[in-house]
Amino acid sequence: MKHLAGTGPGSTKRLPGIGLVFVTGHTGCYPKSGFAAAGARGFEAPYPTAAENEAAWMAQAPHAGVIGKVHGKVRCADSLNDPRHWHD
Repeated sequence: MKHLAGTGPGSTKRLPGIGLVFVTGHTGCYPKSGFAAAGARGFEAPYPTAAENEAAWMAQAPHAGVIGKVHGKVRCADSLNDPRHWHD
């Protein structure tokens, strides 16, 4: 498996040009790589998320100074912008 950042699963430390990275993932795994609840930081998921799964919507900024300056509803890449990919 090839890792984008070259430093292991979940790492976003070396992603030039990337301001934010979002995942819907396991709350016991992704926070170990620096991801934290996106909703609490002002980022609304592209599609509604059940209350019990809100913590799984997470974000990480590979570079300092991004989180806290931007917020709003996240828009997916066209290939992922389909409600069939976003159900609980």
